[in-house]
Amino acid sequence: EDVHDVQNEIEFIIAETCKVYAISRRTLIYSCARGPIKEARKLVACVLHYNLNLTHRFIAWNVLKSKAHNGISKSIREFKNLNDKVKIDREFREKYELVQQKLVLFLNPNSLPVEPPQA
Repeated sequence: EDVHDVQNEIEFIIAETCKVYAISRRTLIYSCARGPIKEARKLVACVLHYNLNLTHRFIAWNVLKSKAHNGISKSIREFKNLNDKVKIDREFREKYELVQQKLVLFLNPNSLPVEPPQA
């Protein structure tokens, strides 16, 4: 995997996630990961992993500038186990689907919106 192959998609996902959480790119990548920042990083990791098939290590090292990919693995595992009966989980899935839908339109500008696949 080469970061340059998917750089536009990565930057788009980061930008859209920053809009959803009303934070800056710098805050997302470099600030201490607590609360909404942690959730935003989790969203970036999940969208990158499930939509661009990027590995946990690639996301950690090349996108979120971390040498520890365990946090990415934990984020993916938590996403797989979301419970839509729990409000915070349901809200996270809605944010994921919003960013995912925008990515689909970014990758295929002439396509019509489609139903997002379930994780």
